[in-house]
This record gives sequence, structure tokens and C-alpha cells, in this order.
Amino acid sequence: ERLSLVSHPRFAAGDAAPSIYRQLRALLPGTIAKIPTDPVDFAATRLLAGLEISPVRNSHLVRVSWVSPDPVLSAEIANSVLDSYIGFSLEAGYKTSDQASEFLVDQVAGLKREISQLEVKLQGYGESKRIVSADDEGNITMKALSDIAAKRTQARTVLAAKEATYHAVMATPASALPEVQRSELISRLKQEYATYEAQYSEKSKLFKDEWPGMQQLRSKMEQARSRLDLEIEEIGTNVRRGAESEYRQAVLEVRGLSTLLDDQQGAAQTLKRDAVEFKNLQSDVQKKRETLNALMTRQNEIALTTRLKDLDA
Repeated sequence: ERLSLVSHPRFAAGDAAPSIYRQLRALLPGTIAKIPTDPVDFAATRLLAGLEISPVRNSHLVRVSWVSPDPVLSAEIANSVLDSYIGFSLEAGYKTSDQASEFLVDQVAGLKREISQLEVKLQGYGESKRIVSADDEGNITMKALSDIAAKRTQARTVLAAKEATYHAVMATPASALPEVQRSELISRLKQEYATYEAQYSEKSKLFKDEWPGMQQLRSKMEQARSRLDLEIEEIGTNVRRGAESEYRQAVLEVRGLSTLLDDQQGAAQTLKRDAVEFKNLQSDVQKKRETLNALMTRQNEIALTTRLKDLDA
């Protein structure tokens, strides 16, 4: 149609000169040459009969030629065949691009809806499970667990020291306790008793025990001794009670931290189980986003191809 071959004398239906191809087919037994009656079909048959296409070795090219005594006609037909093939390929590509574009539009829209639904589900799941972050470093529950474990370790160290102090105090006589030895009251009472004792020892050299002055001095000395012993015992009792109180307080603190640590460990284990589902949802969103980006990139490429087609048109 491009070269108006239907009206050309060599392609007219009245031209009875058969092609070499038809002559050879006619020699085969049982073969009846079918001559098209439609002018267009007849012209197409004559064109195909003279068309030769052969590949060029070591390349992606082909050689197209049309054998005819008329060199100008041969060149026009060969070039028109190539132009028609190129046009057909481009048209088929554009048609495929249009179909792919429609497909990508639907896929992109569907993925956007799925991502939106997954993000809503992810947000709702995180809020219901109180998940701020699925990573251990930024997770409040895991940080609290680490802090409590550190505090319990410190509390156990304190408990060991308090326990050792308590047992040492209970095994030490009151008079040997550091608190008694550092007491100013005890020092003063010891000095007072020592003074009475020295006076009694000095006067016993001159007077008998029955002498009223000696009896009075002995009474003062015994009272000083009794008060000294009483004060020593009272300070010892207070020291023991304080050591016991601190020891029991340390025991309670370790127990409390242990209970809190157990609860926090349970919460951490629950969080880890919940975080698995949370991360799965995050992974689904991420994968769909990557797929969406790839589709949108391809969509842009096809849109560019379509614009180039419109410019060529």
C-alpha cells in the first residue's frame, strides 16, 4: 500500500509470469499452485516471492533484498519492508507500553492501599502492646530490666556487707565494740571509776573496810562500776539493734528488687514475643514499599517512553 504495488504492472493480477518459487512448487507431485484472486493478496504473494532476508554473520544485523530486474523498484521495496517492520515493532512496543502502564497503575494503587492498611495495623498493634521501639537499645522495658538487675547486684553487695557486720557485732562483747570504745560517756565513766578505785586503794592502807568512810567510798565505786557496765551494755544493745535493722532492711531490699526483676523479666519476655509480630509487620511494610518504589520507577520509565512517542508523532 505504501508503494501502491497493487497498481504496479509487475504486481497486477493479470501478470501470468510465475515466480521461480511457484514454478518449483508446481513440479512437486500432488501440489496444486493456488493463485490468489484478491489484488492485495496477489501483490503480497509476488512481493514475498522475491523477498530475501539473510543474517549477517557475527552481528545482530540482517540483510534484506528484493530480487527484480528493476534496481530502483528493488531498493524501494527492500527499504519499505524495513520501514514497515520498524514501524510495526515500534507500534507493538507502544501498545505493550500502554498495557503495562495500565497494569502498573492498578498495581501501584493496590500496593498503596495495602501499605496504608498495614501501617494502620502496625500502629494499632504497637499501641495495644505498648511497643515504643522493637530494638533492645531504645526499648524502655529492656532498659528498665537492665537498671533493676544492676540495682539488685548492688543491693546484694550491700547485703553481704551488712550481714557480715551483723554477725561480727553479735559475736563481739559489748565492751570491745568500736562504738563503746569511742564513746565520750564511757571514757568519762571509766575515768570516774578509776578515780574511786584509786582513792579506795590509797585509803585502804590507812583504814579498815568497816570504817564508814571506806564503806561510803566502796559504795561510790560500785555505783560507778554499775553505771559503766550499764552504759556499755546499752550502747552494745543499740549497736546490735542497728546492725540487725540494717541487715534486715538489706534483705528486704534484695527481696523487693528480686521480685521486681522477676516481673520485669516476664514483661521483657512478653515484649520480645510481641516484638516478633511487630517486626514482621514492619518487614511487610518495608517489602511492599520497596516493591512500590520499583513499580513507580518502571511507571515513570513507561511514562517517559509515551511522551517520546507523542513527540515523534
